[in-house]
Amino acid sequence: KADSGITVVRHELGSTSGIAYANLAVDVSGISLEDVALLPLFTRIMMETGAGEYDSVALSRRIGTHTGGVSVSSMISGVNKEGATEGVVGEGEHFVSKLLISGKS
Repeated sequence: KADSGITVVRHELGSTSGIAYANLAVDVSGISLEDVALLPLFTRIMMETGAGEYDSVALSRRIGTHTGGVSVSSMISGVNKEGATEGVVGEGEHFVSKLLISGKS
């Protein structure tokens, strides 16, 4: 939706043998620079601690039974100011941080 602030990119693939692929990128750039360092720990916790009534082993088995897998990772990328020389590291204050969740079923 245009008013939701969410951008959806959809690609119809001709032959996936009935497998649906989904990739979700959540912009977490609003978190503090100090907390960005915790993103890899957060993604690990998401996959290794279980959820609700499921411990980590039960959740992993359930995911494996009903999907082709789910993965979580983080992406942290520097952003150069306009007019800055490409490939040159800036002050280290401008980053885009995303939480990436991928799955197939």
